[in-house]
Amino acid sequence: AHLHQREEHMVELSNGCICCTLREDLLVEVANIAADGSFDYLLIESTGVSEPMPVAETFTFEDSTGVRLGDVAEMDTMVTVVDGSRF
Repeated sequence: AHLHQREEHMVELSNGCICCTLREDLLVEVANIAADGSFDYLLIESTGVSEPMPVAETFTFEDSTGVRLGDVAEMDTMVTVVDGSRF
């Protein structure tokens, strides 16, 4: 097996709630990353979002031009971590 390392590429979206402002920003940024074609997987880390469903729904959301995130990227796995001792 070969291990390939490269410098990380991080895009931070922190200008609104996931249900409105960030949803379209997420779609645009993931579409840009997908168009680059140099990544096999993308991790969307959504600390502070108490409900994971809006992140998942972003893959079916259509923007004003009719483009869906699901057209350029596929959601493989969703993981939710809960602090059980404080929940």
